[in-house]
This record gives sequence, C-alpha cells and structure tokens, in this order.
Amino acid sequence: MAGESENQWERQRDFLLEQQARFMTDMEAMKQEHARFQADMEVMRRRSAETDERIAANTQNIARLVDVCMSLANDQQAARRDMAELRQRMRENDEDTRYKLNALIATVDKLSRGNGAH
Repeated sequence: MAGESENQWERQRDFLLEQQARFMTDMEAMKQEHARFQADMEVMRRRSAETDERIAANTQNIARLVDVCMSLANDQQAARRDMAELRQRMRENDEDTRYKLNALIATVDKLSRGNGAH
C-alpha cells in the first residue's frame, strides 16, 4: 500500500506540476496579449489625437471658406448694385445725349435751311 500511495502522490504531484506549467504558459500568453493590446491602444490614442487635430484644422478651414463665400456673396451684391446704378446712369446719359443730339440736328437743320435760302 505504501507503494500505491506513493504512486498516487507522484501522479497528483505530476498533475499539479502540469497544471502549474499550463497556468504559467497561459499567464505568459496573457502578458503578451496584454502588451499587444497596450501597443494597439497607444496606436489608437495617437490616431485619435491626429484625427482630432485634423478635425480642428478642417473646422478652421471650413470657417475660413464660409467667410470667403460670405465675402464673395457680399461683393456680388455690391457689384449688382453698382451695375444697376451704372445702367440707370447710362439710361440717363442716353436720354441726355439723345436730347442734345436732337437739338444739334434741329440747329444744323435750321442753319442749313437758312444758308440754302440765300
């Protein structure tokens, strides 16, 4: 019986050593997995920070673009007003020119009739 209990003791010891070896192997694998996870998290943090910077830069660029568009719209409105004023002045000048030209024609006509009568 002493041989059997010693044999059983050796089997239990071997079983425990095997379990401990598996545990240590599993722990080492978990440490490596944790290290990879930490490295991946660091990459994600860096990429997130870069993305945040890009978003901030894009937001500023969009704000500038909106300002430029608003400025262009304001300039276009001013140009339309200026063109409308210019068209109005041209109409007024056309009327004035037409009046003066008609007066000149009438004067030349009177003078030419008067000279032709002599």
